[in-house]
Amino acid sequence: MGSFMFSDSYCMIDNVLNSVSDGVFRWYDTELRRWNDLKGLLRLPKFSAGACIRLADYGGKMAVLWHQLPYHYGYHKEIQCAVIALERRT
Repeated sequence: MGSFMFSDSYCMIDNVLNSVSDGVFRWYDTELRRWNDLKGLLRLPKFSAGACIRLADYGGKMAVLWHQLPYHYGYHKEIQCAVIALERRT
């Protein structure tokens, strides 16, 4: 599973491991034993390499939480989120 298992964040949704590292979203194909890019995330922003991104299972959907660097100094940090329904296509 290589380096993506040690990425910024990962989560299991419906027995599929999803990962994000340096703004790139991937899922692990257990049959072929390889990582694939997650496609169709058109409305998410382009994340910089320094973006802090976390993934979570949210009732079978993928919750993505992030803040871009640099953020405002002091006590203000803006966290943004998106909830994404995933579907498998062949």
